[in-house]
Amino acid sequence: MDYLSNFFEVDRLPSKRAKVIIYCLRQHFARHGIPAIVFSDNSPFRSGEFHQFAQKYEFDHQTSSPRYRQSNSKAENAAKTAKALMMKATVEGLDPYLALLDWRNTPPEHSLQSPSQLLSGRRTRTKLPIAQQLLRIPNTDIARQASTESKIKQATYYDRGTRMKLPIPVGQTVRVKPDSDSDWKKAEVSKSLPCRSYLAKL
Repeated sequence: MDYLSNFFEVDRLPSKRAKVIIYCLRQHFARHGIPAIVFSDNSPFRSGEFHQFAQKYEFDHQTSSPRYRQSNSKAENAAKTAKALMMKATVEGLDPYLALLDWRNTPPEHSLQSPSQLLSGRRTRTKLPIAQQLLRIPNTDIARQASTESKIKQATYYDRGTRMKLPIPVGQTVRVKPDSDSDWKKAEVSKSLPCRSYLAKL
């Protein structure tokens, strides 16, 4: 759970071995970035394997007081919320991941922004109707413009060594290969389709 935004991740673990937990954390760190501090309970996080992981990924690992769960209340509250969401979704026959998505996009009482907005700076799309402009961020247009310009530039360089192909008229005799194992066969173009595709009649 992220302490600032209250955004939390949920994983299904085959065991509580340090190796399994480290594998999950590496995925989250690749997605969200490496935190400065990781706060956890003691087992199995006090293992030498987890200590080496903390050194390799350069974060400060702090642990809660043994047998005093309240010292890690953030994670405990996240676990309660996750269990409640999943149980409610299961009882009502709903997808628990959609319930989790809705929770992440709902601002709490004390904040005007949802956990998703606080963590990533944007809303994420849910099944609830929402204006498209609310899903945009200030850099959306800049990123799209840069992407469009890059594609135009690539197309310009690619087209320098090519020549325009004339469309094939309907009724033209062509050679087709129906599948990779067959031989080339004579056919007649019966219809012109978009993107230089054609229907051919054998």
